[in-house]
Amino acid sequence: TGFIVTPIANTGQGPRYKLKYGLGTTIKEKGALLPRKLSLNEQQQLQVSLQQEAMQFRQILSSASMDKKEVNEIVIALRKHAGPFPVYAVLQSKLGYCECFDIVGSQKVPNSHRISIADGTMT
Repeated sequence: TGFIVTPIANTGQGPRYKLKYGLGTTIKEKGALLPRKLSLNEQQQLQVSLQQEAMQFRQILSSASMDKKEVNEIVIALRKHAGPFPVYAVLQSKLGYCECFDIVGSQKVPNSHRISIADGTMT
């Protein structure tokens, strides 16, 4: 993943490019010194696969093992949302929720919000 720069047509006085965080066009493979360029077909297949996995985020959260130091990241696109975003959270699987934090400087600061593993609601 990374930032992808896309030119904007007919921008007038606005920005000439937009940035999108998403799939790149190369992939790092184990044992290779340099990344390999993905074909358009490979990019499309990977996009479909990632979208399908995103629909299973509750299963991903509930199956992550903190004992094995497994890490997973779920990125949610936000558009004009009135909630407490961005959200930074750490899975507390034995307690049944993700503990939420604010980032102040370079430190995580608890903000008393929690995200339920069972239904994804934030309190």
